[in-house]
Amino acid sequence: MKNLEGEHSRSYLQTLEESLEQNLTLGEEGDQWQDLISVMRSELLPFFESKSMIMKAESLWHQSRVLIDTHALKLEEKQRLRIEHRNVALLEMSEALMSSSSR
Repeated sequence: MKNLEGEHSRSYLQTLEESLEQNLTLGEEGDQWQDLISVMRSELLPFFESKSMIMKAESLWHQSRVLIDTHALKLEEKQRLRIEHRNVALLEMSEALMSSSSR
């Protein structure tokens, strides 16, 4: 529990980001990831011995939550755009069908 700085923090956040990119696109919800951070916090917090370590851990958990929210919002936006494109395509197909049937 002593390595919460520098390279270890970056490695943790990078690993989390890679996992989010892989798993959020597979249909997982951001809430599940937030719950995971909450469990991690409640299970690990008692092992930190100093206020300094607790503050570093809390900062990492906060960064994790922001990262999760950011990825979830990006995914929601991608899904919204996909639906919007499908709706436009359907509208265009409907218009083409209507114009061909009125001839």
